[in-house]
Amino acid sequence: MDLANWHEYLKIREKEIEELLEKLLSDASKNNSEDTPSRENNDFADTASELVDSERINLEILRLKEGLAEIRHAFHKIEHYPERFARCEKCSKEIEEARMKAKPWARYCIRCKEQIERTKKVK
Repeated sequence: MDLANWHEYLKIREKEIEELLEKLLSDASKNNSEDTPSRENNDFADTASELVDSERINLEILRLKEGLAEIRHAFHKIEHYPERFARCEKCSKEIEEARMKAKPWARYCIRCKEQIERTKKVK
């Protein structure tokens, strides 16, 4: 796939993520405005369930924001360093085609990504 096609695909994914993020932020705002965990009529199980739902929404919001940052980083590479797009930022080898199709904003080849993940687990 050429850079123009990657750029177009990333634009589509960016829009999808922005829409999901907007919906989740709206949902989170509604939940917070209802004072859910502090309602006097809630029993312990209801309160715990509401807190879990709130935490799930917050984690999903964080995941989507990180995804947007990665997509925008990929745009930056396409626009300013097109020769580096689809190349690993650690070893400079071409990122595997299957990985790029699954995650076109990938920064690392599978081998380097696995090394990075192993290093994170050790720390």
